[in-house]
Amino acid sequence: MKMNKLYLKKSYITFFFILSFFIFIPCLGNTLAASENGSPELSDCSIESESEFGGIYIHNTIDEFNSLGFEYGDSINISFSNGYEIKDIPYYNGYYTKNGETLLVAYPGYPYIKAAINNGDDLWKIAGVTDTDTATITLQERGKYLNIQEARNIHYTDERNDYASDTVFANFRAVQAGNIKKDTLFRGASPCDNQHSRATYANKLIKENRIDFILDLADDDEKIKGYMAEADYSSDYFKSLYEAGNVAPIRLNSNYASQEYSIKLALGLTAMLESSGPYYIHCTEGKDRTGFVCVLLEALSGASYDEIKKDYMITYDNYYGINETSDNEKYNLLADNLLNPMIQCLAEDDNADVRNVDLENCAERYLRNGGMSSENIEKLKKNLCTSKTPSIPIILTVIVLIIIIIAVLLWCYKKYGKKNTSLLTIVVLFAILIISTPKTVLAEGIEPSSETATETTTEITTETTTEITTEITTEATTEKPKPKLTPQQKLDKGKWKIKHGHVYHYNKDGKKTKGLVTIKGKKYYFDKKGIQRTGWRKIKGNYYFFRIKNKSKGYMVKSKTINGIKIKKNGKAKLSSYDTKRKLKLMTSIAEDMDKITNCKMSRLQKMRKAYNYLIKKYEIGGSQNFYYEKNWDITYAARMYRDGHGACFEFGALYAYFANACGAKYCYAVSSGGHGWAEVNSKVFDPNWEKGTGQDYFNMDYGLSGVGGRPDYAIARMYVKRI
Repeated sequence: MKMNKLYLKKSYITFFFILSFFIFIPCLGNTLAASENGSPELSDCSIESESEFGGIYIHNTIDEFNSLGFEYGDSINISFSNGYEIKDIPYYNGYYTKNGETLLVAYPGYPYIKAAINNGDDLWKIAGVTDTDTATITLQERGKYLNIQEARNIHYTDERNDYASDTVFANFRAVQAGNIKKDTLFRGASPCDNQHSRATYANKLIKENRIDFILDLADDDEKIKGYMAEADYSSDYFKSLYEAGNVAPIRLNSNYASQEYSIKLALGLTAMLESSGPYYIHCTEGKDRTGFVCVLLEALSGASYDEIKKDYMITYDNYYGINETSDNEKYNLLADNLLNPMIQCLAEDDNADVRNVDLENCAERYLRNGGMSSENIEKLKKNLCTSKTPSIPIILTVIVLIIIIIAVLLWCYKKYGKKNTSLLTIVVLFAILIISTPKTVLAEGIEPSSETATETTTEITTETTTEITTEITTEATTEKPKPKLTPQQKLDKGKWKIKHGHVYHYNKDGKKTKGLVTIKGKKYYFDKKGIQRTGWRKIKGNYYFFRIKNKSKGYMVKSKTINGIKIKKNGKAKLSSYDTKRKLKLMTSIAEDMDKITNCKMSRLQKMRKAYNYLIKKYEIGGSQNFYYEKNWDITYAARMYRDGHGACFEFGALYAYFANACGAKYCYAVSSGGHGWAEVNSKVFDPNWEKGTGQDYFNMDYGLSGVGGRPDYAIARMYVKRI
């Protein structure tokens, strides 16, 4: 019996050993095959789409994949079961390739390894794979990209005590390259986003340097308001600039080669022109997006490649202690891998010799491609740069002139005597006085084309000559009251009148009321000719809204929200954000256009038709057909078309929605399907772009006509909708 039990026990052991052998040996064989000759392999692994940024998750965790024998810096090949192959791409633990290049990345925090195109198109779509496909990864070459992996795999701390100073910790500095004026352009870390504990220090530094305007490359209004709502928020100086409308948050992506990036940047730099500086540019760390924008502005300002490189690489010294002395090889490798592709992007040539690129012209072209006008590019250069032909210091000029005069007078004294010399001295001094007097201002270094001279001259000429002269001439001649008023004229005093399609008000003296005035407790606005103006208006630097009605009904609105903009008790619009300021600027310009093309006798629908035809006639079809969504996309598209004079369907639709709003229509929307754009007013469709292209009438259409007669299918395509 004991023998039988022992026999059975041995039999069980033998059975499990054989079973384990057959299970283990194939696995061991795979592992050995994967490791044979130092060539690891991952075979037939399932995949899924990573849709947020675009790419392919390969279902192997980072640790599992590395345990197969793959190492960061290796060159690998990927083949998919549908036949699509990728050869010789790097395997990194970060996005260390140039934009548009493919890599396999084991980014910390990812659930799996991921194949992707760095800041490029979605690899999932390009490869044409589906959830049923699999991926096989093999080693191409061990350590081929190890130098880049080691150079880029660098880290910094968020502890202030680990850095030499507040400026180093905040990566803060004045940009001094090319012809950029001293203390005009600054760069650094975010003064509002404190995720890296640097906001307080950056805020202190921008205050000390009296920054007047901030270009925020990382945030939008929603994110900024979120920072300000946090309990530990303490960046009061940034907040004061933001509330004054002196912060332009444009929230750029990482792909500086994309059209979306250049368009947003051009808009931000155009907004920056409203200030004369000093300017501050930041993203989150003041490193990547800030780095590119500063490269662009330095190139625009005539900087050399070496000057640009020197400023760009200060960031890597500040954060990581990498400089020419501490690690020259890594210093130059980082410049080659990060800075040089930026220069080549500006040159529109991936193989360009970065030291032989016409940097200034390339920077101008980049901005023009983004939609910035040549006039604004020149103004930007003027705001940033010193004069290229500095004048000789006045003291040196005077000294040389005195020496010459003394020499001439001594020579005359010896040759002609005292009497003639004295007479000559008087003539010379009088001539010098006449010649030097008109040049006094220039001698002190103020150029006649400078902002100060231009603004002062314009202000004096406009306000003194135009306003005062026009008012005096008009009132003294055309509107001078007669000695005796007729009975009818007496009745007209203090009354509203409509003449030639315009509304006027006559004061107690029988004259046309002008300017911002109070009538029976309410405020109204009349232009220099006495015509009543309504809608959004800019008066002495402030924005006001007057009801779009005639006569006494067209008064100023107070303590309400109009077009999403809060209006204070005194009637002034609250400039709560950069987008608010952009929106107000656009709406006041459109209101002035409406003054020219409509009159008070028209109905609202007649005004809308007039504006619709005006839009079709004035603006041309052109520009990108791609739709880029952002929170306030309606403002961006409408403002771009208004500025450039052309646009695609998204611009036409958004701009007409603003024009319809200026006609007094209440429910005005800019609408986009992602592929087409139009305006919607009071539940009707208005499509000026489609009408301009087809010649058919697309004004005030019912949604029931969607898809009929070649029309777009508006009813089912309302994906992105913004109320004006």
